[in-house]
Amino acid sequence: MKRMLVFGPSLAILMFGVFLEGQQRPAAGMDATKSPVNWSGTQQVGVPDPAYQMTAYTLAVPNGWHFGGDLVRGQGCHGWGVDLNYKMESPDSLTAIIRLAPVQWHWDNDIWKDEHHLRQCEAVEISSAADFAINVLLPEVRPNAKIVSVIAPTAEQQRSLDDAGKAEMQMYIGWAQQAGGQPPQHVYVDAVTIRLESAINGQPVEELVTVTIDCHGGTNRNIFHPRYPPVTDLSCSSRPEHIIRAPKGQLDALLASPELKQLARSVQPNPEWWDRYTRDAQAQMARNRQATNQMIAQSWANFNAQQQANQNFYNQLNENGRIFNQNLQAQGIQFQAQMQNKYNAQQQDAHRWINFAGDKADYYNPTSGQTVALSNKFSRTFFSQDGTTALQTNGWNPNSAPGSGVWSESSQPH
Repeated sequence: MKRMLVFGPSLAILMFGVFLEGQQRPAAGMDATKSPVNWSGTQQVGVPDPAYQMTAYTLAVPNGWHFGGDLVRGQGCHGWGVDLNYKMESPDSLTAIIRLAPVQWHWDNDIWKDEHHLRQCEAVEISSAADFAINVLLPEVRPNAKIVSVIAPTAEQQRSLDDAGKAEMQMYIGWAQQAGGQPPQHVYVDAVTIRLESAINGQPVEELVTVTIDCHGGTNRNIFHPRYPPVTDLSCSSRPEHIIRAPKGQLDALLASPELKQLARSVQPNPEWWDRYTRDAQAQMARNRQATNQMIAQSWANFNAQQQANQNFYNQLNENGRIFNQNLQAQGIQFQAQMQNKYNAQQQDAHRWINFAGDKADYYNPTSGQTVALSNKFSRTFFSQDGTTALQTNGWNPNSAPGSGVWSESSQPH
C-alpha cells in the first residue's frame, strides 16, 4: 500500500515544520529574528513530471540561488514510489535547503522463502529513525561529516508522532475491512534530528538532518504456506528526508527565520497533476489488493483440499512437488538474469541519488577508461598520465606549467 495516497505533501511538510519548531534555539548573542542569509525575495520554480508531461510541484527559491529538482519514481526493493527531490543552494554553497525522496525496506523470518531461495530483496532489520539515519542515510550522503548530536523528539513532538501512528492504524484497519484481511498488529511513527559539522570549500558549516519513518508489522500464520511456522515481519518507509545547512554559528538563526518556514510552506503540488496521480495509484492499489485476495483464497482452498484428500492424493502431490522443483531449477537461470538486470537498474538509481545529495558528478578517465565520481563544483577536470590522480580546477590547465607532466582533460560529466 502506498502511503502517498494518505499522507499527502501537506502532511509531510507539516511534520517537517513540527521538527523545525523544536530546533529553534538561536546561539548565544545571535538575533533569532534576523536571518543569516540575505533574503532578497524569491522566484517561483516548477518541477516537471516527464511521464504526465505537466508540472508536478511548484515552490519558491531565494533570488540568485541555485536550484535542482526532479520527480523520482522509485522502483525496486527500496523505491518508495513517486516523490520529490530538490536542492536549493546559496551562491557560495554554504547555505542550502535539501529534500530527498523517501525509501522503503522490509524484514521477515519467512522460512519458506529462505528454503526456496525466493527472496527478491535483501531483508533489512532497521526499526528506528536513528538507525536508518546513522547506518544508511548519512554514510551515503554525508560520509565525512561529524555527528555533533542525535536529538530525540521532544514530549510535544512525540505526542504528534503517536497521534500519527494511531491515525495510520485506523487506516490499516479500514483497508483490512475492505479486503477481508487482518490489519497489522503494530503501527508506529518514529523520528530523529541529527546535527552535523563539516566544511565546504574550506569553510566550516553546520547541518540539521531530520528523518521520520513509518513502520508496521506483527506475527501471523503463513497464509500462503500454512504448513510452515508463523511469520514475523516489519515493513518501514521513510518520509522525505530534509537537510538544512548554514555557515557554522548561523544554523540556529536560519532555523528560527520566518523565511525558512515560508520556503517550506511554498512546496505545493499541482492540483491537476495530484488528482491524476492519485487516481492512477488508487487503481493500482485496487488491482494489487484483488490479486492478493485471490492468492490467499487459492492458498486456503489448496490447504483444505490437502487435509481432506487420501494417501494417494498425497503421493501424487509429492510427485507434483518433485516435478515442480525440476521446473523451478530449469527456470533458475532465466530468473537470476532477470533479477540481475533489476539489481543493475536499482544500483544506477541509487548512484544517481547519492551523486545528487553529495554534490558529485561522474567523470570519464581517458587514461584508465573508468568513470569516477568527483565534485561538480569545478569547471575543468584533468587526469595524470598514469591515470591514478585527478586534478580539478576552475579554468587553469596544469599542462601550461613546466615540469608538471602530461594531464588529460576529462570529457563533460556523465
